[in-house]
Amino acid sequence: VFAGFAMGTVKYDWGSVLGGVRVEHLRNRGIAVAPVGGVTGPVVAENSQTLAFPSLHVNYNLDDTKKLRVSFNSGAARADYDQMRPNVTVNDTNQTISGGNPGVKPERAYGVDAYVEWYVRPQGYLMAGVFYKKVKDVLYSQTRTFGSSALDSNGIDRSGYAFSGITNGGDGRVFGAEVAAQLQLEPWTEQLGLPGWMGGFGVSANLTLNDSEVTKPAIGTVPARKVRLPGTSDVVYNVGAYYEKYGLSLRLQYQRRSTWLDGIADDLADA
Repeated sequence: VFAGFAMGTVKYDWGSVLGGVRVEHLRNRGIAVAPVGGVTGPVVAENSQTLAFPSLHVNYNLDDTKKLRVSFNSGAARADYDQMRPNVTVNDTNQTISGGNPGVKPERAYGVDAYVEWYVRPQGYLMAGVFYKKVKDVLYSQTRTFGSSALDSNGIDRSGYAFSGITNGGDGRVFGAEVAAQLQLEPWTEQLGLPGWMGGFGVSANLTLNDSEVTKPAIGTVPARKVRLPGTSDVVYNVGAYYEKYGLSLRLQYQRRSTWLDGIADDLADA
């Protein structure tokens, strides 16, 4: 990955405006052993792509302790290297076949969001915001029947094995809301009549609500259908307690996310 960026900031009495663009040139070359036309041998796959990610952020000072942040942003998610290698792995015990896809494209996202932040005096932080993202070339784990005799050997028919691999499919969107808080007892121990050592106790919490949808293209006789954005949970939250004082830092955190879509079966639409 070769990358570079340019950015600029303009400051005003009411806040600031920051804009910029990041440019990335991606090159990938993979070598693996894989069957081609019934013959197993080395396969070399190469691809390259140049991507630009513009962004614009507006920071508005509501008062000395509160800020409104509005932004346009863009980004991409790339498949892992092992998902892009031109290889094939066969598991006869589980009757599965997995393989890389060297031609898979990055998943692109363009979004807008707005957040209000309150820096509570003398110590504390509260935040609430909403966001919307448009996604293209969504990455997902494709699952289908292999449907080929190219990997049959030693009398084993592998054409009915389940084949899985990374692929692009369809466009979609995700929108939602987020709230967060972090507060510590330190500023209020005296007012509450508590001993000074208790000022190190604090709490932090975060909640994100998502609503996502992707239109998965038709594959063969399987019609197009709408599914959740893979890897996205409807609800994600964490809550924790911590102690920071006298050079000691302790933290206990609990996090939970609701179920999410991991893979999509192309030929099992009714399953």
